[in-house]
Amino acid sequence: MEQQLKEQASNIEELEKKYKRERSEKAWLALKFHIGEAKIKKRYQGFEASMKSMSVRINMLEREAAVVDGKQKACDEFKRNFKAFKSLKSSTAQVNTDAAAAGKGKGKQISRIIKEQGKHYKLITQLFNDLKSVKGSNAGHEKLGTNVGEKEASGQK
Repeated sequence: MEQQLKEQASNIEELEKKYKRERSEKAWLALKFHIGEAKIKKRYQGFEASMKSMSVRINMLEREAAVVDGKQKACDEFKRNFKAFKSLKSSTAQVNTDAAAAGKGKGKQISRIIKEQGKHYKLITQLFNDLKSVKGSNAGHEKLGTNVGEKEASGQK
């Protein structure tokens, strides 16, 4: 009977060791699982933060692109109006020269010039408004405004 008790005691000890080993393995696996879960959460939070910052950057770039696009449109419109204005100035200068050289029908020529200038009054007004509005964004065009004023003051009436 003592022999059986010793065997049972040794079996109990082995079972206790096995139980402790399994328990420690389970605890170790649970710890590994929690560590892995924490790493995944940390990576996800980092990814989420980078996505938010990229979204903010994209929105900022879209706003900047809209501003640049608006300035480009204003500049293109200014260029078109300025070309039309230069064309108008050259055509009126030629008419004045022709009228002076012909020596006759000056009244007719003058009325034609006035009519032509009346048609382009809106264009000229728009050009000067564009000059005022674009002057801040296109600093190289100040001379254009002064040259126009000088030519008008020099006697093209």
